[in-house]
Amino acid sequence: MKNNSLTQRQRKLYNIIETYIRDNDSSPTLSELMEEMGISTKKGVAFHLDALERKGYITRTGGSRGIRLIKDMSGQFVPIAIIGYANAGEPLIDAQEEFIGEIMVEEKIIRPRRKVFGIELRGDSMNQRVMNGVKMDNGNYVIVAKDVAINDGDVVIATINGSATVKTYHRKGDMLILSPESDNPIHHPIYMSFDTDLILGKVITVLDNPAHQG
Repeated sequence: MKNNSLTQRQRKLYNIIETYIRDNDSSPTLSELMEEMGISTKKGVAFHLDALERKGYITRTGGSRGIRLIKDMSGQFVPIAIIGYANAGEPLIDAQEEFIGEIMVEEKIIRPRRKVFGIELRGDSMNQRVMNGVKMDNGNYVIVAKDVAINDGDVVIATINGSATVKTYHRKGDMLILSPESDNPIHHPIYMSFDTDLILGKVITVLDNPAHQG
């Protein structure tokens, strides 16, 4: 399944393309998109176009005006608050809410869940876990639901000694195991006595963060 969610930057780019095609009966060039987006390089524009194509919103046929729209953007988008950071590594980041921005997410992704929030990942202990086509890598966003059942193998946000961490959830009897999924061998499972109060929520989707994509 492809990740249907767009960042604010990606949605802005889509809207520029949509308006340009409607007004001109052709798609904009990279240079025109650079100017409209305030991006200094064609490579920067191409990165966002790659994201739109990967998520199924556009296709490119070649040529300077080869962008085609293939997905309706009329669906309802809602803002999700990014309330802090969680470590995809050792649990070193304090689990305190700190509003750091918003990200626009298609409403159908979170419906009927209403108690959701966003977290920015720090670290690489989950960089081999892919959800909706996006890796849980350093800098990316995870959307977390507080009102859903958590099953073995789900990814959760947990607190350990007041610090937040993102790990894969396993339970064996009275033991809670928070496991990494990483290509970095320094990361190891965390074993602790089971306590539901330790679990802040379940990760339901992952979103690219263009600021961390080079």
